[in-house]
Order: sequence, then structure tokens, then C-alpha cells
Amino acid sequence: MDRTAPPATFADSGSSVVAAYSGIATFTAGLARRLPVNAGTLATMRIDEARGLASIMVVAFHAIGSESLVHSSWAYLAQSLTFVRMPLFIAITGYLYGLRRGHRPLTFNGWSKRTGRLLPPFLLGTLVCWTISLHKGHPFEIVNGLLFGAWHLWYLQALAMILLAVWAMDKWLQPSNERLWMVAGMAFAVAATGVFSGIAQLSVAKAAYLLPHFLVGAAIGASPGLLERRRNRIAIYAAGAFGLTAHQASLLGIGPEWAKTSLVAATIGVATFTLVRTSMPASPVLRRIGAYSLPIFLWHLPVASVLSALLLHRFGTEPHIAVVAKVAFGIAIPIAAAIACARLAPQMLIFVGRRATSPPPEPVAKTRCPAPALKAALA
Repeated sequence: MDRTAPPATFADSGSSVVAAYSGIATFTAGLARRLPVNAGTLATMRIDEARGLASIMVVAFHAIGSESLVHSSWAYLAQSLTFVRMPLFIAITGYLYGLRRGHRPLTFNGWSKRTGRLLPPFLLGTLVCWTISLHKGHPFEIVNGLLFGAWHLWYLQALAMILLAVWAMDKWLQPSNERLWMVAGMAFAVAATGVFSGIAQLSVAKAAYLLPHFLVGAAIGASPGLLERRRNRIAIYAAGAFGLTAHQASLLGIGPEWAKTSLVAATIGVATFTLVRTSMPASPVLRRIGAYSLPIFLWHLPVASVLSALLLHRFGTEPHIAVVAKVAFGIAIPIAAAIACARLAPQMLIFVGRRATSPPPEPVAKTRCPAPALKAALA
């Protein structure tokens, strides 16, 4: 991903990062011992809250990137979360897969059904993105949009490729739940070699980058007892703090080149998911947002683009206010559209990223049995 130059106010803080670098492991170990661990989330993850947090980070990233804030603290914050946003999103999906892996493995039929549910919003989203780009005077070829994924829709292609790879893994390798960690480590190593980096068709390169994070989430979901051991959490947090510090140093222009590789992304992504998995607080707002995470992901960028074209640029809104407005409307409008479709046209839910639910079955009328005394009288 392209690196954004940090603002001048942050460049002066490079010396403090270097000074803290030597003692990062000891500090993290002490901090991890005091981190609050939600007893409820050790048994079951607060999935909707985690999805809500990831959704806000993704929407904010696109809102910042579309404004003239390249050298501001907004852009620095967005770049600092580069190895957090999408790895957290895909790790949650992997976690859900890991929970049901033992009794409901992924089959080819299951993969085709899931991919089929992603196809309608992908096609509609590609058409909408093409229409907006045509209005802006920078249209892309429809074929290229379908082949490489237009705008942010590459994620749907990458998710389909990841699920296909997981199906092949379960069919031929059949690793146990404990060995999923080994498979995830191998996937990280393969991604670090860059062997798939040149394959842009169907977003294979991005799928190769996200697949290890999916497998880590699956390993944690399949073996929940792993994170109950404090020493395991301390080791994960220490590795994540080391990667985060290295990444910050690279953003400030004082870090090594390897700080921008997928191996550093691995430490940050795994530590972030572990923290969210074990210590995510309950939040009704995040839970509500997370329940509509896919509609938000699908439609926040078209909403932000239309909002920018119709209102913000026409009336000359200040860029910082524009970011807040795009985040707010990018979350609220997809949720409102999903709710409206559910109430008015359930058959359209598939286009906004939600599955229509079938009406509950009619209750079966029960015949009342006569009382024992009445039975004796009738005999």
C-alpha cells in the first residue's frame, strides 16, 4: 500500500519512538498483565462490536483518502491503521469459520452458495461505482471492474478466493484445529515471498495477503482455550507491539524497509485480533453498526462520493468537517437502506449485503388432552 508522508508535527517525534524501542518488550509484558480480560468474551467473542469497530476504521480511511488531507494528522492516523483494518475484518470471518469447523466444515457446495450471495451486490456495486466514476469524468472499463474489482469491491473477490483456498485446505490437507496455527504460519511465509503479488486478476494478490489473517482467526475460533493462557497473550502482544513500533518508525522515515512487509503486518494483525477477542467491551452503538457491517462496507464509498459531489464540494465544506460528514453518512445511509429493504422489499436485501429471512413457520395447533378424571368418566 502506498505510504503517505507524515505531517511535520509527527516527524519531530521520531526520537521518542527510537528511545522507547529498546524497552518495548518489557513494557508490553507488564501492560498485558494488567489488561482487562472480559470473562464473557473468553467463551464467546463480541462479534458485532468487533465488526462495528472495523467498519468505522474502513469508512474513516476512505473518507480521509478522498479529501485533501495527505499531509495531515488524519492521514497519519489512517496509515497507522494500515495493518489493522482489513486484517481485523477478515480475521473475524475466519473466527466464525473456526467455531463451526468441527461440526460444519466448508464444502464446495457451501463455497458456491456463499460466493453466489456475494455476486449480486458485487455486480450492482460495480455498476454504481462505474456510474459515479463516469459522472466524475474518470470512468473505468466495466470489464476491468469485474476482473480486478472496482474501488473497494476487490474485497468480495478476495473473500471468494480465500474461501476457495480454505475449502481446498480442508479437502486435501485436513489439518487438525491445533495445526491451523502451523498452516497460518506457512501462509504468512508464502505471502512474505510475494509470489502472488503480481496476480491482480480476481484480487488474488490481496487474497494471499489476507488469507493468513483468516487462518489465525480460524485457529483461535477452533481452539479458544489458547488465549486463556496469559503467557500466550503476553507473547502475542509483545510481538504486536514490536511490529507496531517498527511500523510507526517507518512512517516517520526512520525505520527499516522490512517494517513495511507482510510479516510486520502479521504481528500487528494477530495482536489486534487477540486484543479485540479477549478484551472488547460491550457497546450498543458498535453492536448496532456491526450488525450491518457488510451493507456499510459495500455502500459507504458510493455514498461518500455522491455526498462529496452533491453537497461538500458544491458548498465548499472544510475538509475536516467533510471527513466527519462522510463517516457519519457512510454508516447511517447503508443501515437505513438495509432496514427499509427489510420492511418494504425483502427480496432486495441481497443487493445491500443482507440475506432475506424466511417468515417463521405457523404454529401448530395443539389438541387439548382431557383431564384424567374426565378420561375415567368417559370410559
